[in-house]
Amino acid sequence: MTTIKPIVRFFSTAFLRSTDIDYNDDFGVAVAIAGDRIVVGAQHECSESTGVNGEPYHWAAPESGAAYTFVRSTDNIWRQEACIKASNTGPQDEFGRAVAILGNMVIVGAHGEDSPAKGVNQGDQADNSSVDAGAVYIFTGIPTVIASQLDDVNPSTAAQVDFKVTFSEPVTGVDGSDFATVTSNGITGAHVTGVSGGPTTYLVTVDTGSGDGTLRLDVDDNDSILGDRNIPLGGAGVGNASFTKGESYLVRLRKQIFRSQAALDGWVLESGEKTTVGGTINSTGSLIVGDDDLNRQYRSVVSFDTSSLPDTANIISGTFKLRKESVVGTDPFTTNGPFNVALCKGFFGATSALEIDDFEFYRLTYCSSAHPEYHVNGGVWYDIVQGSVERPRINRIGLTQYRMEFLLGDNNDESADYITFYSGDASTASYRPALVVEYYVP
Repeated sequence: MTTIKPIVRFFSTAFLRSTDIDYNDDFGVAVAIAGDRIVVGAQHECSESTGVNGEPYHWAAPESGAAYTFVRSTDNIWRQEACIKASNTGPQDEFGRAVAILGNMVIVGAHGEDSPAKGVNQGDQADNSSVDAGAVYIFTGIPTVIASQLDDVNPSTAAQVDFKVTFSEPVTGVDGSDFATVTSNGITGAHVTGVSGGPTTYLVTVDTGSGDGTLRLDVDDNDSILGDRNIPLGGAGVGNASFTKGESYLVRLRKQIFRSQAALDGWVLESGEKTTVGGTINSTGSLIVGDDDLNRQYRSVVSFDTSSLPDTANIISGTFKLRKESVVGTDPFTTNGPFNVALCKGFFGATSALEIDDFEFYRLTYCSSAHPEYHVNGGVWYDIVQGSVERPRINRIGLTQYRMEFLLGDNNDESADYITFYSGDASTASYRPALVVEYYVP
């Protein structure tokens, strides 16, 4: 009988390196794993720092050695938890030549350690008179910060956002005073408003303040956060486990407000009832939408020069705003609705100027005949909010045109029933049609 051996396949799931790795560190000379924590030795690391998460990059102790711990979070991502150095770091000690791990206990061997001290925590560890005597170090239950991650949609225009802060083990004593907001590009007033969750992962809510820019949440180690057996974050010592490498939100996106082009604004009146063909135009004075006393329909066109938008702008909101001037006859919103808006990337007719053909012209490649939700603000300002279909049609290189009409061309009462809006010709600049665009640049 032939025995068939099973084929075992292995796949790489993580590539680990320390955050301060340098040539000849020998990172990986020794490795141990327990559950979701790994300890890795680097016997020739050269910094002169001592203890947990000390200052790296000061290479004044050649081949003193270090050990690094990594933990796997709930999202199955491995992150560096701590850089561990000896309490009496010295050149050529080769701390990290051997490592072991048991739960939260990390054991590190340094076969080149030089002190004559004997027993446990005895003698002068700074005395280097016993060359290569060797030592073993035990580190127990030292809580650290693993990550400060975004927990909301990014970029964000929200007044408040949440960060998810994860520690290496259950901790207590976590409150708003343990965190600091770090901002750039003009954000002011950002601050922590609440902390919830725990004991390993906490949700920190931050008010985004005002202004545009980035927002990061750091952890300030003031020794008030305690882990197992009341050991402070990073061990005793203020600031030795502060975390400044978290993710950042892009908040308060860029905004531009465009006012309509007066010379291109105006209304087009239908040539006759039910012809759906333009007959008369007017590019001065008010915008008109509704019908006249011959049941002919008014449609109005508004133009914005949106070419100042960055070519790479990722538009997340667009709002077309009209200010009501007056109503003649019966308000067509009550008889002819809904109020429909077509959005054109470019212009409707053969040219950008108002023309008779604008009444019926649709350039289907660029125009949207979708009907955005209609909003009324205090009965004066009317906001037409662009949805995900309409936003891409806001033009980054030229004109963006809107055409307004009612679904019903007239109410068949042979009486003028229309609403007028202020146009780009309005003497009060703030009354003119506006297009408000919010965006971010990747």
